[in-house]
Amino acid sequence: MSDRPDVPRHVTRHRNPLVFLRAARGAYRGDPATESVYASWAHALAQNESRVDPPIYLASCTGGAALHRAAAPVLIGRSAPAAAAVLADDLARDRRAVPGVIGSRAGCLAFARRWRRHTGCAHRWRMRLRQHGLTSVAAVPVPPGAMRVAAAADVPWIIGAQLAFRAEAGMSERPSEVAAVVPGRVAGGEIRVWEDGDVVAYAGCIAVDAAAARIAPVYTAPDARGRGYAAALVAALARELLACGHRALFLTADAANPTANSLYARVGFALVSEQEHFDFVAEPDADAAPD
Repeated sequence: MSDRPDVPRHVTRHRNPLVFLRAARGAYRGDPATESVYASWAHALAQNESRVDPPIYLASCTGGAALHRAAAPVLIGRSAPAAAAVLADDLARDRRAVPGVIGSRAGCLAFARRWRRHTGCAHRWRMRLRQHGLTSVAAVPVPPGAMRVAAAADVPWIIGAQLAFRAEAGMSERPSEVAAVVPGRVAGGEIRVWEDGDVVAYAGCIAVDAAAARIAPVYTAPDARGRGYAAALVAALARELLACGHRALFLTADAANPTANSLYARVGFALVSEQEHFDFVAEPDADAAPD
């Protein structure tokens, strides 16, 4: 290990998600949207820690932090490149199946290059993610129907919609995992649906803390798109969350999805920061990524 003072030497693994959140400041410092991602996961894990299998990897070091759950990319936020490389070394010890990495570009590249040393996997750029924030809701047209809190009877529809959403986004998620998570989110009051005769769209939300909340995911059934349901649903949910005392709301969108980004801008969301998503792949020539 280098003796340079800017290179972190030690990685601390955390069992308590809230302790991890405090230690992870190097991965989100100065970026409230990225902080909200870490915080939402930490608070959710604190409430459901006994039901997470396999355990989520939570680790921090000087200048960064990493969070990894099964079948998902590892999240490194704004971790410095040196920290990202050390975190890759530590995570590789577990021989986990890690499909990719999400965070700042420099950190992701440092993590990916170190990951290749351990696994032989190359990295391929997947997408740029935009983190949006909102503090006040703009007026949007209201289509027929209304928002309501999702009920137990909505669970089968929401499970199907969640699987369709993940498939459209090119993200893998086992049906068993979705079936295990959705009922709890519905029971916890974290999902809203837009009903116009039938349920046509849904949106999830999670409190980050008393001051902030995140909205995710947002999905409209394909045969109901283009009618303003999603914009009205997000706007109504945002007003509800602000009325409950949350002063800032955040969400994530694919930078290459003009429909979603335009929708969120109409509601009042503005760009806060951007992150990159790289996949780990077997092809040896897959390292090319856009500048």
